[in-house]
Amino acid sequence: MLKTPLVSVLMSCYNGEKFITSSVQSLISQTYKNWELIFWDNFSTDHTPVIIKSFKDSRIKYFRAAQHTNIAIAKNNALKLAKGEYLAFFDVDDLWFKKKLELQIKELKNKDISAVYSKYCLLNEKKSQIKKIIQKKEINFPVGYIFNEVFESFLKGRPFVNNLTTLFRKKDILKLNEIFDENLHVAADFDFILRFSQTTKISFINKYLALYRVHSNNETSKNKNNQVSELEYWLLKNKNNQKISSNKNFLFFRNNIYYERQKIYAYNRDARSVVANLSKVDSIIKKIKIILILILPRFIINRYFII
Repeated sequence: MLKTPLVSVLMSCYNGEKFITSSVQSLISQTYKNWELIFWDNFSTDHTPVIIKSFKDSRIKYFRAAQHTNIAIAKNNALKLAKGEYLAFFDVDDLWFKKKLELQIKELKNKDISAVYSKYCLLNEKKSQIKKIIQKKEINFPVGYIFNEVFESFLKGRPFVNNLTTLFRKKDILKLNEIFDENLHVAADFDFILRFSQTTKISFINKYLALYRVHSNNETSKNKNNQVSELEYWLLKNKNNQKISSNKNFLFFRNNIYYERQKIYAYNRDARSVVANLSKVDSIIKKIKIILILILPRFIINRYFII
């Protein structure tokens, strides 16, 4: 009989009643059947507990936090409960195509590989449109030791190694000094994947295996100031990490976060901070945009600028 290693699927959820049923059903429909779902209810106040408990499947294991925490703490708590040889992180608002785990398990039979990622689709709920992204013409889908490429893909806003599609070998995740930095929330996945990719070999399957929903409740679409503050923390944390800080992308990333902070100053009509820091912004076009954000009416900014 062929060995079918256990896959631990970690789903941290806070008030996800709108999406739970379809997401969990896409897991149940997987052609690969040897999995456990560690469902970490991050102190939800909606019908999340009722919905997840309605699934009569012994592979689904429900746990509830004693209090609400940030995403990093929730994921670390869920990970401590995982018994599988492999790990997958599955957000409650995402979907997997039915052969995802089957195909990735086959790829990870190569013991030199620590993780495998794939292409994915975007579902824009507002427009009811599904869009395939990360097309072959856009990127060569790097494999192996690809830390530099992973870093660059985050800067472009299209991270190809991400928790949506990637299946990880658990023992290689556990080698990290910390898994999810508990000072982070929206930037927790970025920090984790970047550190993971520094020392591991990563493979790729040239198929669309997952779907990412774009909607108003996405963590990445919320409070811009919190996002920038977390990334400023990340920059400070890594300034002495030689592998990261010496990477060609680090300076670009630092300048971009600095620019995002100046846009927030401008949007908040903090003219003193804008004037004090504008000379440090690294391009004329960016400086012009900051000035426009500072002086134009809010309704124009909200319509034509991404803040």
